Amino acid sequence: MDSYNKTYTEMCRNILKHTTFITVQNLALNIIDEQTENIKNMRKISSDCKKAKNPSQDVDASQIYFSCITKNMFESMKNVYITNNTNQIFVKAMLPYQESLLRISECLLLRYNICSLN
Repeated sequence: MDSYNKTYTEMCRNILKHTTFITVQNLALNIIDEQTENIKNMRKISSDCKKAKNPSQDVDASQIYFSCITKNMFESMKNVYITNNTNQIFVKAMLPYQESLLRISECLLLRYNICSLN
């Protein structure tokens, strides 16, 4: 997830170079702050998660689910209709990204309990 969050923040930094629309600027700045904090938190708990052991069927199922989510995300982002409005392109490209991050988090943390230390 760390690399996805980094990519997400880079997309936000990029739009800040190309927009003067305050709403999009504020959205991008908020995302950068939130994702930077998320990355920091993930790195903090990373060593504890390395100690976790999960049943192989959970690991396999979570990997399949993760692959499906990311495949759909990239497909959705590739299919964003390109206009001459960078603000609109940014928001439309970020929506599948954000929805996918949410699905991945729900899947990996709630459904498969991949960082359980039980």
